[in-house]
Amino acid sequence: MGRNTLSIFAVIILSTIALTFYLLSALYPPLPIPTTTISSGITLSSLYALQTRIFDQTLALRPIVNSTLLSPTIRGRVDITRTFTGIELNTEYLFSLFAQLSRTRSFTLLGIPTSYTVTHFAGWIPPSTSSPSSDSSGSSSAIASSAILMNFTSPTHFWSGGGGGGGDDDDNFTLEIHAWTLFDAAGRVQQYDATFRHWPAFIASTLSRVARRPRFAGNVSAVVAHATAELAATICAEHEAHCTTDISTTGEDEGHDGGSGSGGGGGGRNNETNSNRNNRQYSSEEECVRFLTREVRFGASHEMGLDTLLCRMVHSPMVALRPEVHCPHVGPTGGDMCTDALDYGERIDQGFWKEPWMLEELDVVERGGG
Repeated sequence: MGRNTLSIFAVIILSTIALTFYLLSALYPPLPIPTTTISSGITLSSLYALQTRIFDQTLALRPIVNSTLLSPTIRGRVDITRTFTGIELNTEYLFSLFAQLSRTRSFTLLGIPTSYTVTHFAGWIPPSTSSPSSDSSGSSSAIASSAILMNFTSPTHFWSGGGGGGGDDDDNFTLEIHAWTLFDAAGRVQQYDATFRHWPAFIASTLSRVARRPRFAGNVSAVVAHATAELAATICAEHEAHCTTDISTTGEDEGHDGGSGSGGGGGGRNNETNSNRNNRQYSSEEECVRFLTREVRFGASHEMGLDTLLCRMVHSPMVALRPEVHCPHVGPTGGDMCTDALDYGERIDQGFWKEPWMLEELDVVERGGG
């Protein structure tokens, strides 16, 4: 009788445990294990490949305007400059900028990328769906977060410790770049948010190193004055060569994957027989140099998207590709790229993004507050 009682108690206990586990699993289902594939066949490895091919294209140094790697509606933000909207602007500043630097070898504080190493990578791929959308331009397919060490070389030996005479290694420098990248269902970049880590420290330490050259006698201000004169000469030469008053006749536009080449919509395909386009920003090269050396500030390391000489340096290489778009950026007004209208609040405004970086099912709420 005692054994039967123990057996009954054992059955009751086991049944209770089993029922408890069942109820717990029903109330608190286990988190799903993330999958590395979706209906379109994207894997974590292929997501990594999508990310690295962007870096590879930067190294290719090809002066293109429309890249098939980017979505037509792409939006990008770079912390040390500003935001870029549309395929043409983003193609230029991701890829063509460096191609132009390599081609012209004009004076600049920027560098030409030569190689990179991926140091961090993580990706999110949405789970498979039973009826995938056939619209390749639809919702995002994946998000990648990466960090790289990208190596650059100075095209004019400015950053070298010995003015170019101390060996090629003196011209090389490395920058750490972090990027969040959102890809659409076709594998094209739809959004990116890039940060140059330790950029102010790089500028400060490298200017100090350049100042150790005998000609500067340890004076960083003398280095900045030299860079100001050289940058002004370079920018103004580009302006004189490309920011002219043109008369263009209607007809087929040149290249750019069938685009207008103007970036604004329509270009020369209209009923007009010709159009006058005045891209000049300065009346003479002398006026240009005077303005850039006397009336606009050089700029701090974080002011490459403000009304500074450094901002105009960034945009100057693009003048030759699309004068009607970029000539205003090197002019007195700074166009829509080099103005002090960009404030801190705009830099952190998340309203710029058209697609969310966070999953809706996370039920994200604002924490803290009164």
